[in-house]
Amino acid sequence: MKNKFVILLFLCSTYLGCNSIPVKSEPSEFSGFVIDENNKPLENVVIKILSSDISEITTVTNQSGMFVFSEIKTGDLNVLAYKEGYTKYDEKIEFYNRDKILCIQICSADLVLDNIEKAVLIKDFENARKQLNSIYCNDSKNLKWVLNEYKKVIGEKKNENKKNL
Repeated sequence: MKNKFVILLFLCSTYLGCNSIPVKSEPSEFSGFVIDENNKPLENVVIKILSSDISEITTVTNQSGMFVFSEIKTGDLNVLAYKEGYTKYDEKIEFYNRDKILCIQICSADLVLDNIEKAVLIKDFENARKQLNSIYCNDSKNLKWVLNEYKKVIGEKKNENKKNL
């Protein structure tokens, strides 16, 4: 009877021990693709990943919108994707399954600006400002100018709305 109890205790502790400790595997390939709002692949999107094991590594999507990182350790990764004139993607993901392929969708500034105009019309200024801030703009002077003009309009409309209340 005592032997059966010891065996049962051993099996339970082994089972519980296996389930409570995440299984880490060897470094493997981490890949995915980036599409736009029309589900078309996007080329030249900058993809950065950050983890506790590495400071930062970067790649760029190919013609098919694909990206690949090799020798990535499993664990939590912060994934950033951006391209001039599109929304930014910044998400923390769990990378434990090497068969998982990440699909990232980012939207063109044109679509976002249309959505901002709709949000302003229904007086949803917080949503309009949030969408405006989601657009990545680093090099384009014209886009910077347009975004600044939209910020001014949103601010003015918000102030008008406050006065009318």
